[in-house]
Amino acid sequence: MQLNILVLQQNLKNVEQGVDLGRASNYFALFDKGPDAIVDKAREDKDKDEHADPSDTFTYEELRTLLELCFSEQLANPERGIASAAKRQMADKMLGLSEYMWQS
Repeated sequence: MQLNILVLQQNLKNVEQGVDLGRASNYFALFDKGPDAIVDKAREDKDKDEHADPSDTFTYEELRTLLELCFSEQLANPERGIASAAKRQMADKMLGLSEYMWQS
């Protein structure tokens, strides 16, 4: 734990002054909200004007990766039933994400 804190301190010292980490913060806040919120975010972004703030929108690849991260623990579960259920849920969320991101 102490080593992790030291590594974090060193990394934070390397961050330039005035850098805006708002987009990264929004990304990980979205992860905390779960897979449903990720799909909802894709729908909201689709409904927004194209001239919306780019720091508040994410690409398909970014949201897809975030969905995969949400289900990664369940997919790695050695119990087959849990992994199968997670795979189905993830496929459902990916389908929803694709629908919102690729519809024109």
